[in-house]
Amino acid sequence: MGIIRKTMSVSTLGLVSFRSKKERLRRAEADVLKTAAELSSEQLARAQADERVAVAERRAHLAELQALHEAKVAAKQGRRAAKAKSTRGSRRKRKAAEQAVRGSIDGIVAAVQPVVEEGAKQARKHGRDAGRRGREAGRRGRAAARKAAKAAERAAAKAKDRIDA
Repeated sequence: MGIIRKTMSVSTLGLVSFRSKKERLRRAEADVLKTAAELSSEQLARAQADERVAVAERRAHLAELQALHEAKVAAKQGRRAAKAKSTRGSRRKRKAAEQAVRGSIDGIVAAVQPVVEEGAKQARKHGRDAGRRGREAGRRGRAAARKAAKAAERAAAKAKDRIDA
C-alpha cells in the first residue's frame, strides 16, 4: 500500500511526500492522545505532591500546637511550684526547669521543621517539573496537529484542483 508512495518519494528526491495524508493524520492523532495522557499523569503527580505537602504542613502544625501545650503545662507547673516555695533557690530551680522545657520544645520544633521544609521543597520541585513536562508535551502535540491539519488541507486542495480540472 505505502510501498509505491515511498518508492516515488525516494526516486523523486522528496518531491512526492513520503507519508500519505492519512498516515500523517494518524500519527498526529496518536501524538495528541499521547500528549493528553502525559498531561493527565503530570497533573496527577502534581496533585499527589500537593497532598503530601498539605499532610506535612498539617503534621508540623500539630507538632507546634503540641509544643505550645507542653510549654503552657510546664509554665503552669512552674507557677504552682513557685507558690509552694518562694525561696531564691527554688526560683533558680524553676527557671532552670523552664529553660530545660523550652529547650526541649525548641529541639522538637527544630527537628520537625527541616523535614517538613524538605518535603515541601521536593513537592514544589516535582510539581514544577511535572507542569513543565506537561506544557512541553502539549506544545509538541499541538504543533504536530497543526502540521497534520495544514498538510491535509493542502492535500484536499490539490485533490479538488484535480477533480475540477
